Amino acid sequence: MGFVTWMNGPLISFVRVAFDLSDTSALLVPMVFYFSYFLFSLPASFLARKLGLRTGLSVSLLLCAAGVALFGQFIAMRLYGGALTGLLVMGAGLSQIYVALKPVLGFQAMFALLVLPSYLALLLYARRYGQTGLLPLDQEP
Repeated sequence: MGFVTWMNGPLISFVRVAFDLSDTSALLVPMVFYFSYFLFSLPASFLARKLGLRTGLSVSLLLCAAGVALFGQFIAMRLYGGALTGLLVMGAGLSQIYVALKPVLGFQAMFALLVLPSYLALLLYARRYGQTGLLPLDQEP
């Protein structure tokens, strides 16, 4: 799940070139994606309560798939607003996944699934492309 969130960075450059956008317009990609978490968190909790966790998780995966399909279709059609709509739907599905998995996995497993892969990706990126400002744990500042 963290991988999907990390893909927003390269998407900014892609949509800037594909749609010939300004920097401000291209930065709508992460804004719409993260706004979907804000917008759909409470409805996702109501949906999970009504449908149950397993069915809610199935619905969330279908929402993510629909968002990816919409995004791909609108990218192919060169419609930027439609591509943003696809990202919004995908974010709604990810919001539902977070809500459905939280009670099942608990905090420690959610931390392991969401935060640790992102931190490892950052460390691998730093090792390959240079310093990030992070110090190793055994080194003093």
